Order: sequence, then structure tokens, then C-alpha cells
Amino acid sequence: MAWKPSFSMPMSKGEIVMVLASAFQPNKMGNATDIVGALHQDRHSGIMGQLGDMAETVPVSLNIRSYGLDGKLQSEKPFHYNFFVNQKWTPFLFMLTVFDSINSINEYGEDMTYRFSGRVEMDGNKTFDLRTMQAPNDGPTAPPMILAGWLGEKFNRLYGNSVEMPKLKRFDAVVDLIPERRTLAIEHAWLSASEVEPGAEVPIKVYLRPFRGDRLERTVNLKLPAGLTKGEHRILISDSETLDRIQTRMAGSNRFLTIPQTVSLISQERSNTKLYVSLIEPRPTVFAEDKAMPSLPGSVLNVMQTGRTGNRALPAIAETAAEQSDLELDQVVSGSYSLRFTVR
Repeated sequence: MAWKPSFSMPMSKGEIVMVLASAFQPNKMGNATDIVGALHQDRHSGIMGQLGDMAETVPVSLNIRSYGLDGKLQSEKPFHYNFFVNQKWTPFLFMLTVFDSINSINEYGEDMTYRFSGRVEMDGNKTFDLRTMQAPNDGPTAPPMILAGWLGEKFNRLYGNSVEMPKLKRFDAVVDLIPERRTLAIEHAWLSASEVEPGAEVPIKVYLRPFRGDRLERTVNLKLPAGLTKGEHRILISDSETLDRIQTRMAGSNRFLTIPQTVSLISQERSNTKLYVSLIEPRPTVFAEDKAMPSLPGSVLNVMQTGRTGNRALPAIAETAAEQSDLELDQVVSGSYSLRFTVR
């Protein structure tokens, strides 16, 4: 059987610029120069590489744009990297370079909002997008670190897949630096009528509290299903995290997701810059791999469960959140609020 390397990291020449002498642990500081091969082993006793080998890498393009208070673009700085492919190190490198790149520019500041958009290109011309916005909060962690951690978590789900290894061809991303704290907290909501007819369109007033500003009022129209049963129902006005939390937790317990299923789950995550209005019904939702199946009949569930082991059981929750409407606010939305109404 031919020997297969456990990993492949670019190996380069180097020039030593300083030696730190120490009887305990001497160190040399140097600069990397030309790539001459690939490292394949890294152990306590030493490293091993092969001259002339080419390590697989993922090209990354990151463009950081700075905006003024008037919303106009002031400057932009492109960065280009090549990451070697490794289950443990590649997600960490994505996280580290985004954080360091933001911190390295003069426009970086503590009280800023960071709008991120990226596109991942995979083998077979398959692509998916990553989008988020991060703003300062009351916690001790700086927004660039939160953004880098958010991105690292997405790639960790890909490279930590227990079924197969992802094949990324390239990654392109843009980070917009906005010099203000763009946050909105859901404070209150109001329904114009407590009793409605099935199929009616109901306006909902939502009150949002920005950081150090006057309360904002927005109206969202909710179109009720024509077949909605009589009785009491509940509406949930929420951020993206409230709706995504359950499905993300359920999917995280499944060790048998394939790469396409993992990509599908990441793509299904909602935007944290939107306000969501959902109709909550007392019907169970069943989660299978990358799919959420609301109101699944018990007989169908029994058939699907046949032959599954305890590790691959179909988790379920008692309610179904049917998303009805959303509103783009271009600010980080947080919180939730419930309203009840009666169908006549």
C-alpha cells in the first residue's frame, strides 16, 4: 500500500534574522522565502517533508471597506491568502486572518459595526453565501473577535465533518466597517385587533430600541392562512437566533451529516439583520438531517424511524414556527415578543 501523508503543509526556505539564546529552549526568528515542498509529519521529535511536493491550499480574498458617517466609501484594502488544508488548522486560519486583517488597518475602532458577506466555492462549481453583521454589545468580547469566531464556527462544521472532507476551491469575502453601533432590540409589539378572520391581513406594530436613540416604530403586515382553525393562536416577533437555535442544536447532535447536508443547514440560517414574524402552532416539528418537517403525522414518523439506531433518532419539538413575514433593517436585531389573537 502506498504511503499517504496525514497532512500537507507548504514548506519554504527561510532566512534567520535573530537568535534568542536559552539553555532551556533556544529560538530562531526568521522570514519565509520560496516554497520548496510540503511538510507531511509534525511530531515531538521532529518534522518531515518532501522537496518538490505541492501542498493543497485554498485561495482566500478578503476586502475590507471603510465607510464614513455619511454612508460613503472612504477607503478599502484587499488581502490575499492561501490556506493549507487541514481538519484542525484550516478553520482556525480563517478565524485568525479575519481578526488580524481587521485589526491591522488604521480605520479599526472599538465602537464600530462590521457587516460581513462571503462566498464559498466548492468542488463541482457549487457555491453558498455567508452573511452576518456584528456590533458592540455589553460583553467583553470585541466585535471583530465575535465575527471571526462566527466565521470559524462555520468552517469548523465543514472541516469537522465525520463523514467526508470538504473540497473548497476558493473563498471571497468583504467586510464593511461602519462607524456607529447598529443594534435594535425588540421592545414591544401591538396587534390592531384581537379577533380576526381566517385569511385576513393583519398589521402588526413593532417597537424597536436602538443604541442611544429614540424608539423606532415599524409596521409588518401578517397574512394569515385561509385554512387557519378557529380558536386562540400565537404570533412570535423575533430575531434570527430565536428561530435558528433549535434546528442548529438538533443538527449539532447528528454525527452523520454529509457535506451537502451541512452546507444546506448553514444556508438555511436566517439573517441577523432582519425582523421575523412567525405563526406558532401547537403541532410537532420533526428534524431529519438538514430538513425541518412541520406537522409530520405519527404514522409517517414511525416509518421513517424504522431501522434507525439510537444515535440517529429523529428529534422533535412540540411546536411549529411557520415563518410568515420578515423585514430587513440593516442593523443587528435582538430579542423576541409574543402576541396572542383569536380566529373567529
